[in-house]
Amino acid sequence: MAEDAEFPHTREVKIDGRGIRVGVGSPAEYLAQSASSENAAEWRFDVGPMAWSLGRLGDLLWLRLPEMRHSITRCAVDELDDAVDQGRALEPLSPYRLCSDFYDEILRPAIEGVPSTYRLLARAAQVLHCILETDPGFSSLEADAMAARVLSRISFDVDVPILASVDAELGRLLAGQFRQTLLN
Repeated sequence: MAEDAEFPHTREVKIDGRGIRVGVGSPAEYLAQSASSENAAEWRFDVGPMAWSLGRLGDLLWLRLPEMRHSITRCAVDELDDAVDQGRALEPLSPYRLCSDFYDEILRPAIEGVPSTYRLLARAAQVLHCILETDPGFSSLEADAMAARVLSRISFDVDVPILASVDAELGRLLAGQFRQTLLN
């Protein structure tokens, strides 16, 4: 898929038959591409393809936040153990558990540790922005989990300005549209 001449550095991807404009090379592009089986084969993330998928959110966290890998591993081991004990097929990793771990182990400590955690906060904000950008209506499991386990726990008065310092557009999204959505 080529870049759009009208909107440089963006492209339109299809998810469930609906077009969404995302930045070329952005985490949002990765998430949107992984959601579409017709485009998944042509997509290669900047650190290489994932032959074993942890689910869209798990893949995004694994690739963008290496600090989450131990937590993701614990989640995967728990799922493997449960599947063996219950004699059932494997299920995707829970986005709710991943989002809780993301908040507790990465986002909250990064917000509280600024300025020494500025780079980690920027990468965490990028993941948050990616989820919100690709699903502003919170209709996917990943976005619902992010709203329930992350956005519901941030302070709009204290945390959003800190997040906006590393990602101004995320700050605008959180202070505007998403604040209203979460307060309703």
